[in-house]
Amino acid sequence: ITESKSMQAMCHAYAAVSYFCIGDAESSSQAIDLIGPVYQMKDTINGVREEASLHFAYGLLLMRQQDFQEARNRLAKGLQIAHNHMGNLQLVSQYLTILGNLALALHDTVQAREILRSSLTLAKKLYDIPTQIWALSVLTALYQQLGDRGNEMENDEYRRKKLDELQKRLADAYSSIHHIELISKVKLEVQQFHELDIKRAMANQSMSVNLDIPESIGLSTPLPVQSSSRLIDLDGGRRGKRKI
Repeated sequence: ITESKSMQAMCHAYAAVSYFCIGDAESSSQAIDLIGPVYQMKDTINGVREEASLHFAYGLLLMRQQDFQEARNRLAKGLQIAHNHMGNLQLVSQYLTILGNLALALHDTVQAREILRSSLTLAKKLYDIPTQIWALSVLTALYQQLGDRGNEMENDEYRRKKLDELQKRLADAYSSIHHIELISKVKLEVQQFHELDIKRAMANQSMSVNLDIPESIGLSTPLPVQSSSRLIDLDGGRRGKRKI
């Protein structure tokens, strides 16, 4: 809907990341179609937020293509922008997690563990449960690669507890009257907006908004619904008592 080039770039980046998270071949292809062209135009788009988001999505693309060294370069640059120019600690934590995943793919387990510890610690300070789960998943894979069965099981158990906590929070949010009212309001506004545009088009009136949305975005079809090597030390043994 937007005519802003910066907002279009952000939407492409977020959509590409979402498709990568789905994980199948078709979704990955859609992600490439979204992020590839807009990344090549990044120098024409102003804003550190846009630049950091494009580096993040493009780094994921390069990892999928197994161009690990170039992915590291792009992601490191995006991390620097997020840290030095945005002060967005949540994005910093997410960048660290993907860089830890990248280090693991390069079999640099020492660097991967240090990066993932930092990411997990920061995500916990921010009460960012999805990023905690992501970091814990990569840590579990790391310990599996090292053959450290004890830490592997401990991390995976903690990950499952966090996943249960996230599902409970989501269920509470979905059942909230405020959530229901907000979603209903947004749906109504979008429907009214499109009905107005259809009437204008039928009357051959000029439209100020370009609704030529690429099919690759997929709007026409619904989407599928640490100083110690042991994770437990990060919580100081107070994991069961701390409310997040």
